[in-house]
Amino acid sequence: MTKQETEVSPGVLWLSLPLDAQVVFLEGLIQGLNQGLRHCATEMAFALATRLPNSLTPENKLAVDYLIQQTRTWSKSDVSIFKFSKPVDTYARLLANFYTNYPKYHHLSPAYLMIYMDDKHGMSPQELYSLHEHSLHGFKR
Repeated sequence: MTKQETEVSPGVLWLSLPLDAQVVFLEGLIQGLNQGLRHCATEMAFALATRLPNSLTPENKLAVDYLIQQTRTWSKSDVSIFKFSKPVDTYARLLANFYTNYPKYHHLSPAYLMIYMDDKHGMSPQELYSLHEHSLHGFKR
């Protein structure tokens, strides 16, 4: 057997988990997405504030100051960029629906799909499928 034959895709793994395990996974994933973004924002705000030369054009200085202010806002512990207002088990079921109905996309991770299912994007399994089927990138492996 080759490595590819023995690997379990994220979709197959997701469908093998009981709902309560899926919910616990998603609770950690949502927290991790936001903590990761906060950490990245902190690092970016520091880098922008300390590593750029003082000789920026007024337009560039305005843009950099805005980025610093925005990333400082994102880095605050009470800020959640990725908001998921539905019960977590709803997202677990939507992921199961996506993986069940579109097995050719079993290679897409739950973390990737969840970003498109947040309150800002609000994509359904059908919309996720359409995004990948009809995108210019094709999201091919």
